[in-house]
Amino acid sequence: RHCHDGDELVCNGHGWCLDGFCYCYQDHVGPTCGTHLLSALQYLPSSYPTQDASHCHQSIALARGMDGLAQSFNSLQYPEVCDENELIQRRFNKTQGLGVTFRWLSLSLLFSLSRHKTLVIGGKWRAFNFQGCSHRG
Repeated sequence: RHCHDGDELVCNGHGWCLDGFCYCYQDHVGPTCGTHLLSALQYLPSSYPTQDASHCHQSIALARGMDGLAQSFNSLQYPEVCDENELIQRRFNKTQGLGVTFRWLSLSLLFSLSRHKTLVIGGKWRAFNFQGCSHRG
């Protein structure tokens, strides 16, 4: 066991404890999330691990894949004829933080792409419309 659920300073403040083990936030590693990867240079390889001919081919394949994804996205988002049956509609119902909203938008976009439908977002997103901020002056 590396941690106890409910500890105040669990996982060095860089993760959460579940069943006695730390699950670290992004860029932190270790049994108690005590190492910041971007500050601990010993975890970085001395050279790029796949610096060979396959790297070039992989880069080209990735670029082509991204071009194909962009074309699919554009054809779905800007159809020649707008058909109600070919739409996925999402609406801002509640105010969420920026990160949650971006995740929601990303998942909505992925869902619409997987269904080959156009994504339409409605409503207004109010970034600071939280109950605790109602008297912000």
